[in-house]
Amino acid sequence: MNNMFQVCAKCGTPAITLNKEAVEDKTGKELNLSDKEKIYTCPNPSCEIAYFTKELTFKSEDLFVPLFYKDKSDNVPICYCSNLTRGEIKNAVKNGSKTIDDVQVFTGKNMTGNCKIKNPVGQCCRNAFLYEIEQALGQKPSGFDFKPCSCCS
Repeated sequence: MNNMFQVCAKCGTPAITLNKEAVEDKTGKELNLSDKEKIYTCPNPSCEIAYFTKELTFKSEDLFVPLFYKDKSDNVPICYCSNLTRGEIKNAVKNGSKTIDDVQVFTGKNMTGNCKIKNPVGQCCRNAFLYEIEQALGQKPSGFDFKPCSCCS
């Protein structure tokens, strides 16, 4: 298994390396990984594989919460620290919110800082949050990536 470039065995999508704490939080399973063993996510929204290692596979249905990049419904969290959903972001934008701060004030959901564990990719939700606001505003979203941002690094 090549840890430099891993793909999902089910769909062939390039995988993203994660921290095990985020996966343990979503699966309820303690992962006893060696120092060299990695855990990955398949970011393909149409693939049922959520997380995988060389020997383990977790499907989206095996998780405690839906993954924002797999589930396009309004009740999926975008900010997992505050349990702020896609639908709440859409509603806040519909009522005049245009920024993350605006949405947090409107919803009263502004808890942050536990992204390493709460977010399903173990990184800040800022990029996904901005993506959702842009979509709700009718703008062409700039897209989100799975790279850490400066606010939570």
